[in-house]
Amino acid sequence: MAVYENLVRDTEPDPKNREEAARDWRKLCRWRVAEEVAKHAGTPAGEHWKVVLGVIDSASGPSLQS
Repeated sequence: MAVYENLVRDTEPDPKNREEAARDWRKLCRWRVAEEVAKHAGTPAGEHWKVVLGVIDSASGPSLQS
């Protein structure tokens, strides 16, 4: 994820918006994984997506967990 986060940050044309672009990308990724957790609840795939979500949350800090 860090590679793509950096790519988003580095390709943002406005230097003032680079951190916001990276933050928004992280939020979008988290949101998408949370959708998969809900979609596959109670299945092995759902458990896998919970692990992925935990990794995202541990790397992102508390600001994205709400």
